[in-house]
Amino acid sequence: MRILAIRFQNLNSLRGSHEVNLESGPLAEAGLFAITGPTGAGKSTILDAVTLALYARAARYGRDSAEDMMSRCAGECSAAVDFECAGGRFTAQWIQRRAKGKADGNLQPLRHELSQGGVIIEEKTRGVVQRVEELAGLDYDRFLRSALLAQGQFAAFLRAAKDDRADLLERITGSHIYSELGALTWQISAGYARETQEAAIRLEGVVLLPEEERAGIGERLAALGRELAVHEEQGVVLNAKVAAAKRAEHWRRQMDAHAQAPPPLRTKPLGGP
Repeated sequence: MRILAIRFQNLNSLRGSHEVNLESGPLAEAGLFAITGPTGAGKSTILDAVTLALYARAARYGRDSAEDMMSRCAGECSAAVDFECAGGRFTAQWIQRRAKGKADGNLQPLRHELSQGGVIIEEKTRGVVQRVEELAGLDYDRFLRSALLAQGQFAAFLRAAKDDRADLLERITGSHIYSELGALTWQISAGYARETQEAAIRLEGVVLLPEEERAGIGERLAALGRELAVHEEQGVVLNAKVAAAKRAEHWRRQMDAHAQAPPPLRTKPLGGP
């Protein structure tokens, strides 16, 4: 997963609209850069915008309370992130408004959307978060411990359990595919082992006949084969005789029919004596 751009409005101390474009300018060419500034300048707010857009949760607060993130005296706030992964390029956007856009208005239901190529593919927080997790391969907690370490969160990665760190590093580097291939190989091998064991059990129930019995059965089969050949030859002869008898019977019936037929009537020619 690669973050391409971050856009936000009225978040914490950063009032107004702001954008961090990582596809052009010095940031696109820099392999490494730092976010610096005095306390309260809004450094962590940029990180808040990323997690708000992707997971509807602020990195520093861990919850989605607009009262904690919306700038004072503002009627709305938003965060959007353009990112790219194996599935393509996507935009995640989180928006919170107050009634009529007034600072003292009641909070309205938040909007959370995931789009691709300008087409919205998810528009509910649960669906957006689930889809982002599938695309990035990281849930919110793993994202905070790897791709984005907010203030005080670096120690959380170092204190993570050994298995958690191993799984996290596999997800980050993409090497988890080798673990999955290893598990698949083990499953296939276990299946073949079971089939081999079952075949061995079936073979244990097979009793081989003594050599003399096998020879006797072979001779009997050969004799039966010879008898079958003789019967087949006799069958051919009998079939020919039956066919000849049927033809003779047919012609006999034809002759009887002609013999029993009355003679044709003779008529006197006109003008005769």
